[in-house]
Amino acid sequence: MTKPDSENEVITWKNILLSILACLIPTLIGLCLYNQLPDQVAVRYGVNGADDWRPKAMVIFLLPAILALFDAVVLVLSKPTIHQAATTPFIGKLLLTLIPVIGFVVMMVVYGASMTSGFPVESILFIALGIMMMVLGNLLPKVRRNSVLGVRTPWTQADPDNWIASNRFGGKCAILEGLLIIILGLIDPRHAWIGVLVSTILLVTLLPVAYSWNYARKHKNPSKGEQE
Repeated sequence: MTKPDSENEVITWKNILLSILACLIPTLIGLCLYNQLPDQVAVRYGVNGADDWRPKAMVIFLLPAILALFDAVVLVLSKPTIHQAATTPFIGKLLLTLIPVIGFVVMMVVYGASMTSGFPVESILFIALGIMMMVLGNLLPKVRRNSVLGVRTPWTQADPDNWIASNRFGGKCAILEGLLIIILGLIDPRHAWIGVLVSTILLVTLLPVAYSWNYARKHKNPSKGEQE
């Protein structure tokens, strides 16, 4: 039996509030580390290392607050769309946890780099990004047709079989991209962004779209969604 919409809904107001509060956890950790942090904390890194610093109070309070505000806007605007799309609960759970997790990792790296000389900022960020990409690739084939997440092309939206096949292929591409990001981050973290950018465009964007088009060309079937 299909559960009522109210039971299937993941992005509830309670969960939105919990997600926003989770974005502020780095502030609590920053307060605990306040005396150990330098007065000026690096918040941006270039090819040659840190190139922008801000007062630690601003970093501890303002950055998580900005993330919490962004999280609130994304979730509130996404709530009606996710609910009406009748997709898997995974999409809602992903949206609820994505920004808090990213914010937590980034802030821990900022704190660690400020307190430890030679802290491998770039490598850690690339490894975290690679792991997230691999998780997304593993979950992508489980997502049903929707207008928010997945390999969304005119061909996948018109044919359920194309959607399934293309997202399975896209999931494999995302896992491969995640492994590549981790490898590049470990080999040459200061210049890895060039390879990450090129490979992401190729593996995560162009190849799945090309696969979807090719699948539609080989299986010239009318839309099953319309037949049903």
